[in-house]
Amino acid sequence: MEKMMHALLPVHHYRCHDCNWRGIRFQRRTLRVALFVVAALGVGLLLYEVAAPVIRVIVYLLLSQ
Repeated sequence: MEKMMHALLPVHHYRCHDCNWRGIRFQRRTLRVALFVVAALGVGLLLYEVAAPVIRVIVYLLLSQ
């Protein structure tokens, strides 16, 4: 189960050597990955908003001929 969770989520296992507590922590790259995904979605949405009207006009012109 832990190997599957590690493969799907950006977490790693942690064990406290003082009290032997064991748990999971998010990896440091998690914030960078999340910021990259949000930025990519924002850029994609912006490009869609700009390109969608142009694509509609091109499709209309092609289909009207």
